[in-house]
Amino acid sequence: MNAVQSRVDRVALSQVRLCGRGLAMTLSLAAGQRLAVVGPGASGKSRLLRAIAGQDRLEEGSVHSEGEVFFLEPGTLSPRSKPQTIAKRTQENSASQSTELLVATRLWDVRAHSVSDLSPSQEAAAETLALLSSSADVRLWDGQLDDLDPWTFDSVWGHLEKGSSAGVCDVIATHRPEIVELCDAVIVLSALEVRFAGRVEELLTRVSETEMIVRTEHQGAVRALVSPFQVSVQRHPEGLLIRAAEGQALAARLLAEGYGDVECIVMKPASVGAALRTLIA
Repeated sequence: MNAVQSRVDRVALSQVRLCGRGLAMTLSLAAGQRLAVVGPGASGKSRLLRAIAGQDRLEEGSVHSEGEVFFLEPGTLSPRSKPQTIAKRTQENSASQSTELLVATRLWDVRAHSVSDLSPSQEAAAETLALLSSSADVRLWDGQLDDLDPWTFDSVWGHLEKGSSAGVCDVIATHRPEIVELCDAVIVLSALEVRFAGRVEELLTRVSETEMIVRTEHQGAVRALVSPFQVSVQRHPEGLLIRAAEGQALAARLLAEGYGDVECIVMKPASVGAALRTLIA
């Protein structure tokens, strides 16, 4: 077992059931992995995080972690706390590390202000600061990253990646597909039921489709060529819209090599956002 793996062996969720409904899964996270938890309001995201943190009692199943778990529910920071104090919440953080985190969260200029005096986005950054400042092996994020502005998010994510390199696991409840894309695995919840649990790559291959728009005058010839491959072919203002299952880009390659009067092919690869909408619709 290497140094990274020895810090956090795994976070294992086994047959987790909350409120007597659905939400049953078995999964594990290796050291340094990031797990996204996605779903509409009241789908069970926060309840899953509280179960991992040991705050919600499970009707069945178990949660096991080799290391310390830190969970901060949104809006629970003391109104009197200040960013400069939050950044020093653990003795492991040196003065330079605290300064680095205050700069990354863009709270340096308001480091002596009380949380009650911060703007909503700055308050989210203060909660982010608390999570980044913790020495826990597993950090649970309940929407804090969603509320950061793009500039703060970019610098904060750099610190998450540093944590991953050191073996820290992050479980991130989010509504943003672009955050899901940055994670190793994803759980999709709806009405306390698991719609999907697995790697992000598997989400794309199992749920999404690749779209191809073929610009051509003789659509009949193109239809004949792609018929063995396509899932569906429909008329489109720019030509033909072809929805193909994963791996069916062969049709596009054949067309692009000069078949008939094809002018061009526009390919739209499967997206995480489209996959999530399909699962939660």
